[in-house]
Amino acid sequence: MNKKRIIYLLLPVLALIVLVTGWNILSPKPCASDGTRVCLIKNTGMFAIEDKAKVTLKVPDKAYGDAILALFAAKHPENKDVLSVVVNTINGDPLPDIDYLTQNEAALRYASLIGIDETLKKLWEKNLQWDKSSELNKDDLRFIPMSGSGFSFIYDATVLARLNVDLKDTDLDGLPDGIDTMEEVKAVALKYIAENKQRTYTSVFPIQFNEALSFYPLLTIGGWRMFPDHTATLPGFDTPEFLKALKNISDLGSSSDIKDDKIDPAKLIWQFDQILTDQEFLFSMASDWMFVEAFETRTKQDVRNARFPSVGNVIPSPLLNVAGFSVNTKVNPSAISEVLRIIRSPEGLAAFAKIPATTLLADPSLLATLKFDTQKQKDLALTYVHSMSIPLVALEGNPTVLGFTMYRQIAILPIVKKVFLGEISPEEAQTAIAKLAKDWIDVNHGYPSEAIKK
Repeated sequence: MNKKRIIYLLLPVLALIVLVTGWNILSPKPCASDGTRVCLIKNTGMFAIEDKAKVTLKVPDKAYGDAILALFAAKHPENKDVLSVVVNTINGDPLPDIDYLTQNEAALRYASLIGIDETLKKLWEKNLQWDKSSELNKDDLRFIPMSGSGFSFIYDATVLARLNVDLKDTDLDGLPDGIDTMEEVKAVALKYIAENKQRTYTSVFPIQFNEALSFYPLLTIGGWRMFPDHTATLPGFDTPEFLKALKNISDLGSSSDIKDDKIDPAKLIWQFDQILTDQEFLFSMASDWMFVEAFETRTKQDVRNARFPSVGNVIPSPLLNVAGFSVNTKVNPSAISEVLRIIRSPEGLAAFAKIPATTLLADPSLLATLKFDTQKQKDLALTYVHSMSIPLVALEGNPTVLGFTMYRQIAILPIVKKVFLGEISPEEAQTAIAKLAKDWIDVNHGYPSEAIKK
């Protein structure tokens, strides 16, 4: 065999050797969970667990903690002792690796919170309600919203059925199709008022001007949100959206339904819980402390929670207190990611949904797939999709003061009440409220010194 022929025969072999060697050099190496990186195992969808890893998790409820431990053990039987849970911690205890806390507590510890790995963030693209506590997650995902509590719209389904209102919910948003909009609510309210001459429009759905937090949804009916640019010195009172809300409130106050009732301005105060002392009601709003279940037990009425009916295609946004998880350590990042993955898995979310008096926050597409123990838990979860977490932005010139304190302290509602009663125009009210906000910021030294000098 001549040399040329031997070379021809060896060429394919040499090419194969080069190809295999090159592939070994260039191909991505499997991730090693060495305590410095997060390793997602693609064929299982789980994160690797570091050798000798230990993770402590604080939970809001023992039964929920037991459920997470069981889920972790089922996925990692060889590493089931890696995870431990605590329900309560006291001052002086070491911080758990994964903490459960309110958004306000997270804000106070913001600088020490550890950002969640990018791999996990991508997995959660359609998992979290990303708009909740968004100020904490502008630069990185440091706070994982899990639960909320706040105001919701409530209606007496027993009375609506008597009024022949269609209670079907074809769009599965938690609110019957027959009262999806304020126009539909108004039509039903007038029908209810006609049953009894003692009823008035504002007794059927109370309107109050002495409690700021419960009034907030009405200020959002033009699309306004406080601090739209996440800047505490820019509350947005001078925006077209805020003016639109004031005009809607003006239109409501000047409507024939209100005028014909000859409303006593002195009675335009908080009445939401008083409604629950009667035998029945039609529409109202409620927070967690208002004992709606006690009303149902006493009266045998079917009361349901829902999002607020839309006004001109805008769904009002009540305020929401949020709690969730944060990470306190850079140790064992892959094991930490696996615990968080299990927490936000469908099974983990289903376990969280069972916590008494706690309402799960999750993407609506996930809520539709979960089984809740009670209809109220599901209704509130759907309701809070449309709620706004209480803003956490602080004054730049005085970082110890939250900008939202402004909303609680300046006299917005007396001015809005004058709009409702037709005593001033929406434009006059907007100018007055914007000035109150500016004066409050000045008094609280909210502007940085550079801006004051300019």
